[in-house]
Amino acid sequence: MGIRDREDRLQALEDFISKNGHATFKQLATRFGMSMNTVRRDLDLLVERGAAEKVYGGVVANPRFRSYLPYTERSASHHGEKIRIARAAAALISPGDIVMMDSGSTITELAHHLDPSITLTVISNSMSVVARCAGAPAIRLVALGGEFLASADGFVGTETLAMLSRLKADKAFFSATGLLPVDNGIINAPSLETDIKRAMIEAAAQVFLLIDSSKFGTVAVHSVAPFSAVDVIVTDRRPEEAFLDVFARNNVHLIVAEGETQ
Repeated sequence: MGIRDREDRLQALEDFISKNGHATFKQLATRFGMSMNTVRRDLDLLVERGAAEKVYGGVVANPRFRSYLPYTERSASHHGEKIRIARAAAALISPGDIVMMDSGSTITELAHHLDPSITLTVISNSMSVVARCAGAPAIRLVALGGEFLASADGFVGTETLAMLSRLKADKAFFSATGLLPVDNGIINAPSLETDIKRAMIEAAAQVFLLIDSSKFGTVAVHSVAPFSAVDVIVTDRRPEEAFLDVFARNNVHLIVAEGETQ
C-alpha cells in the first residue's frame, strides 16, 4: 500500500473517531475491513499526531486537535476576528516594504486590507493573495509558482521552495493551525504548507504571525517554528497567562486587535 493510500485510511479513521467521539479497536476493524494489528498501528500514529487518545479497548477523540479543513471552510470560520487581525496587521506595513505572505486564510484577509496607494513588493504563494494584489497598481507582485494545492489555495512543493530560497523580504506574514504554550508551540497540519512557512520565516528580517484566538491550545501535526523565530503575534483576544509567559520568554510582541468588526 502506498503512502497516499495509508494517509487516506488514516484520514478516514480520524474522521470516524472525531464524528463519534470514541471507537473500539474491534469496531474500527469491522468498519474499515482491517486487521486488528493494522488498526493498532494506525491508531498509534493518530495518537502520536494528537488526533486521538488511547483508552482501554480503543480510543477517544482529542477535543483539542484541529484537523485540516478545506480552504473555503477555513476562510469562513471566525471571519470577523480575521478582519480585525488583518486591519491591525495592515497598519504594520510601511511604504517600500518587501512583504512575504503565505496562503493562510487570515493572510488572504490581510491582502484585502492593504492600502492600494502604498508602494509595496508582495511575494506570495497564495492564489487569492496574488489575485487581490494583481489589481493594485502600486504593488509589485512576485507570484510563487509550483504545484497548486486546492485545499490550501496556494502553490507548494520543490519549485515553490526553490523560488523562495532566492528571495529576501523585510517582513513575512504567516498563519498557523494551532498554538501551544511551549517554546516550540507554533504548529500546522499539512506538511507541504509548513515547508513554505518555514522558508518565509528564514527569508524575512521581521516575522509576523496572524492567528485568531480559537487556535490557542489547538493541537496539530507539524511544528512550524519556535516562538523565538517570531517578532510579533497579532490576534483578536488576549490569551491565557501560560501563552503570555512563553511570549515574554521568547521576546515576542503581542498585538490584540480589539473592537467590533464592521
